[in-house]
Amino acid sequence: MHDGRLLGVVHVGSLHRREFTDAEVVTLVRAAEPIAHTLASNSSIAENALATALQRTLIPETPPRVAGLELAGRYVPADGKLGGDWYDVLVLPDQRVGLVIGDVAGHGLEAAVVMGRLRSALRAYALEHADPAVVLGLLDTKLHAFEEAAMATVLYAVTEPPFTEVRMSSAGHLAPLLAAHGDRALELAVEPDPPLGVDPSVGRRTHRVVWPSRSALCLFTDGLVERRPPPGGEGVDQLDGGVRRVLDTFAYEPADVACARVLDAALSDLSVVQDDIALLVARPSHGAR
Repeated sequence: MHDGRLLGVVHVGSLHRREFTDAEVVTLVRAAEPIAHTLASNSSIAENALATALQRTLIPETPPRVAGLELAGRYVPADGKLGGDWYDVLVLPDQRVGLVIGDVAGHGLEAAVVMGRLRSALRAYALEHADPAVVLGLLDTKLHAFEEAAMATVLYAVTEPPFTEVRMSSAGHLAPLLAAHGDRALELAVEPDPPLGVDPSVGRRTHRVVWPSRSALCLFTDGLVERRPPPGGEGVDQLDGGVRRVLDTFAYEPADVACARVLDAALSDLSVVQDDIALLVARPSHGAR
């Protein structure tokens, strides 16, 4: 046993019928403990390797090229364990471009598998439906039907040339940040609907947001801005401090530089990354408008 989980059975037999003494049982238990720790460690390593391989096939190292847009994304796993965070960029019919950021609850291979299924389903729904709220509604129905115990937050945004407006729907996800040239970034007023996996009958909304000229849009998961309290402190989330670091960092930068600087600002005070991070930055190219 390890952490309440059965990893295997050690069978000890005798050539003659006999009962083991209490002292012998204690010795056998002590002998089995390091075996259990080794098995648990090997199992965790193998699971992380599988989850890493899966995520590498699903999360692009660089987003696809889109005429008129600068795009950059990053994924940073938590220390010693992968999670269900992801970002995606969809090149859709009618010159539409989809921007996705999501976070499946949990860690390890199970979260990575659910993430992969949601990513694939969202891509399929986005090809057929232009309204982000409809896409997330279908994704919620799918999650309830086939991933009964899973839950996820997702923000799905759609834009098209000349990139002056973004339509987006949020399933319990953090609002994106918008950084105008020469100004600090602001959280967009995108009121979230419930996360996926809570209530498939809930009505979902699409919000229209003006995308000012020469401004950057930043989508991210909560690992970027959540901070654990110091020993003896209270609370779990220091969202304001994390957001302020982001606001001060990416307002003036090209998309790829912005991603790097946002992560540097968020991770500079961390010795351990406690939650995985996904980050996607989009900015209209010069001459796109």
